[in-house]
Amino acid sequence: MKQSPIIFSKPMVLAILGGHKTQTRRLVKLTGKDLPDATGKEIARLLESPYGKTGAQLWVKEAWRTLQAFDHLRPSLLPLDTRIEYRADGESGNGGKWRTPLFMPRWASRITLEIVAVRIERLQEISEADARAEGMGSENPVEAYKILWESLHGLDAWAKNPWVWLIEFAVR
Repeated sequence: MKQSPIIFSKPMVLAILGGHKTQTRRLVKLTGKDLPDATGKEIARLLESPYGKTGAQLWVKEAWRTLQAFDHLRPSLLPLDTRIEYRADGESGNGGKWRTPLFMPRWASRITLEIVAVRIERLQEISEADARAEGMGSENPVEAYKILWESLHGLDAWAKNPWVWLIEFAVR
């Protein structure tokens, strides 16, 4: 079974842990192929999801830290029984430096997701129900998601309406 890492921010980790987030959208990398007139299904036939198919697992990478005594060690050199703290859980003041999710080792991940469905669509095709499944709980979840997307990808990122992988998942 395929297992792949996936990075989430603190608010999105909290939404996953709270049971409010069951979808994520990630940019489709077309590697030079411009397919403006194609449908999501046509693109999906040409590309394989880098996240895997239904049933594959995603392990969540998030901001984390260990004891200050281990700050000098690369993640790959940390003892496997090292106590891990996660930024999404708040500040305890007892740990070392916060580490980027980028280098979190698999064994330090506390959240595993199973892909329930994966497909390709245009970003702006997101529905209110899907925006809520993305963890948006406001009165206007699509607008809240637009603001989040632009905070991650730039102010004109929503207007470009890129192709995205829509990954539905369940926590395992």
